[in-house]
Amino acid sequence: MALEKKRWRKRAVIAAVIILPLIYSVFFLSAFWDPYSKLEKLPVAFVNQDQGAVINGKSRNLGNEITEELKSDENIKWVLTTDAEAKTGIQNREYYAEVSIPADFS
Repeated sequence: MALEKKRWRKRAVIAAVIILPLIYSVFFLSAFWDPYSKLEKLPVAFVNQDQGAVINGKSRNLGNEITEELKSDENIKWVLTTDAEAKTGIQNREYYAEVSIPADFS
C-alpha cells in the first residue's frame, strides 16, 4: 500500500511538472502571437490645442489636419477630447495614453 502511494505521488509530481508549464505558456504566449490584433480597441486620448499659423503666406492649422487624418484611422481607437478630460481619463484608466498637440504646433 505504501509503495502504491509513493508511485502515485511520483506520477502526480511528474504530471504537474509537465502540465503547469504548458498551461503557463498557453496564457503567456497568447499575448505575443498577435499583439496588434486588438489595437483598434485600445483607447488613446488625443488633444488638439493648436491655434494655427500663417505658413508661407497661407493660414494653416496643422493640428486640425492631423486630427482629420486620425478620424479616418482605424488602427487605434483615437478619442478626441480636451486636455482636462484626457488627464482625468488617464487617472481613471479610461485611456491608455494621451497624445497632445500644443497650441504653438503650427
